[in-house]
Amino acid sequence: METIDIRPILDDRELEEALDLWAEVFPKDRAFFEERIRLDPECGGRETTWVARVNDRLAAAVQIFPFFIHYKGMELKCGGIGNVAALPEFRGRQLVRTILRQQTKWMRRNGFDLSLLFTHIPDFYEKEGWYSLRGTSLVIEADRLPDYSHDGHCKVQLFKAADLTEVKHIYDLFNEERCGARVRTEAYWRGNLGLKRSGEFLTAFKDGRLVAYLRWELFDAERMDVVECCYLPGYQDAVCGFVNWFRSRPASGRKEIRLQVPDDHFLWRLFKRCGAREEPNHGVMWKILEPHSFYKKILLILDQRMKQKAVNEQSMLVRSDNEDVLFRFENNRLAIETLKNDAVAVDEILLRKPEELVEDLLSGTSLNHRFYAALFPKTSYAFWKSDRF
Repeated sequence: METIDIRPILDDRELEEALDLWAEVFPKDRAFFEERIRLDPECGGRETTWVARVNDRLAAAVQIFPFFIHYKGMELKCGGIGNVAALPEFRGRQLVRTILRQQTKWMRRNGFDLSLLFTHIPDFYEKEGWYSLRGTSLVIEADRLPDYSHDGHCKVQLFKAADLTEVKHIYDLFNEERCGARVRTEAYWRGNLGLKRSGEFLTAFKDGRLVAYLRWELFDAERMDVVECCYLPGYQDAVCGFVNWFRSRPASGRKEIRLQVPDDHFLWRLFKRCGAREEPNHGVMWKILEPHSFYKKILLILDQRMKQKAVNEQSMLVRSDNEDVLFRFENNRLAIETLKNDAVAVDEILLRKPEELVEDLLSGTSLNHRFYAALFPKTSYAFWKSDRF
């Protein structure tokens, strides 16, 4: 009789087997996967690497990358899903799906709020509860960039190790009130900078002070991607210096530049003015692990939003995939209640699809509803591509 064993790895030998499997399935060498795990300080435990063994042969493996994200001044615990692979002869047997379901249970037990993955096959993961966060990239032809060489905005140079303290400060200021950006520790910064990636890390100085930085990488023969760009408050025009850098130093003849930044970013507005075209980006998928617990965790933020909007007293039941959450705003205070029996008295019942909830919670709702829009107003979402896994 066949035996199937799905669980976290038991020892370093199984990690070595997983590394070999990933190198066999993906068009990357073994060192690529080993480096990503070794340089991420949160991936040190065996419980983050899961495998499926069939008759004691390693058949599939999936990696969890634990981290925290910024959420309007709070920090939320997130489980990144990566290195999802099964050997060809074992595909179609639900091994990967079963690993993902067991990992979801594990993340819930261990206090994770969200899960994130990147994919080109969203339909597969949607069946397991991850949903695309609809995003947009801007693409501009390099020869359409404006010339700021005479504006004297700042001095641009390559990043040096001595710049890290100032860069960290800029990153934290720029991202702590946004939604989705990774919380970066010193150890993570150094590990991330140690990854082998084709591109450059640029810094911009104004009157001798580091005020902005930008990271770009090469992903294909035609394009270079801006994967991260942050600046100090009041120094947004420092990014014009990076535009001049691109004009004067074309990246190996790349004809286009792709931009993935929040839509309130100075570079976004600049690219739009120059006629950049928009491209949909649906490959980023999120899962809310326990919606009710998630709402409870961000209750203080939701309460402040309701008070700022001066919403009238109301109760509303939000239903999504048979999960009901009751919001009650009374006496200038928001409460989130659990339904304890079948009887419920509310002013309104609102239906939201799971994919709509993801968008509502991370980037704000598009729903024209005074009470609900006050809970989830439009906000600035940013998960930097430099943090991909």
